[in-house]
Amino acid sequence: MNEIANTSAPKWIAYVRRSTDKQGQTIAEQIRDIRMAAEEAGAVLICDPVEETESGKESDRKRLNYAIALANKYKATIVVSKYDRLSRDLSFASQLVFHTKTQFKILKFPEEAMSDPLLFGVYFGMAMREAQLISERTSKVRQAQCRMIDEQGYYISKEGKEITYKGNPNGARCMLTKEVKEKASATKTKNAFKNENNIKSIDCIREYLQGDGEKSLKAIATHLSNNDCYTSRGVFHTATSVKLLCQRYGIEVKGRRGRPKKQVIE
Repeated sequence: MNEIANTSAPKWIAYVRRSTDKQGQTIAEQIRDIRMAAEEAGAVLICDPVEETESGKESDRKRLNYAIALANKYKATIVVSKYDRLSRDLSFASQLVFHTKTQFKILKFPEEAMSDPLLFGVYFGMAMREAQLISERTSKVRQAQCRMIDEQGYYISKEGKEITYKGNPNGARCMLTKEVKEKASATKTKNAFKNENNIKSIDCIREYLQGDGEKSLKAIATHLSNNDCYTSRGVFHTATSVKLLCQRYGIEVKGRRGRPKKQVIE
């Protein structure tokens, strides 16, 4: 540390804290952001990142105290990637920034806010409010998803996945009853019959089967794609999607030689 202590470049200490909520940054993301900021500012990170495991609501944190002692010894600045990595309490954060001899820096916080208690309170309060609004919106979305599961047995996620359980996918799940599963199946079937893509595709299949072309599932899927017919989710048809669609509408598809396959589609 002696060489680092004598450098003329700004000396930084990266203080990172684990997050327990979904909106929080990972440790790796925090370190990455601080290192990028240090490179842009021409600063030197004088030690390995100081990693905290205590809650942001706690004021007595061993690793934070260690970072403060280190910063005071080497006249360095403690840098955090986001306001809530320092604290979730405005009063405690203000105490650290304005009533100790330690220098702090919050990335993406205006420099003037770190030297003006009034501005600091405004920006910190706005950041806290934004986090609260995100939490409230997330809660409302989850409540709506749970209602959909109760009513129809499932909901479709942003990634297009069919979700049939409540709660954290990595944690405990709410097991569906037989009645709810049956309701989900009935709802899916009803929605499938009303889907415009399905209606267009099945009409195209019926017309194709009246011709002399190859009657395999793969050939039908190719024909549908060539005629701009897509699945209910708007993607190209495959042999499997054609098979399922024909099953739903009770259409029998024969093999290449004109004989029904062993597994007849009803």
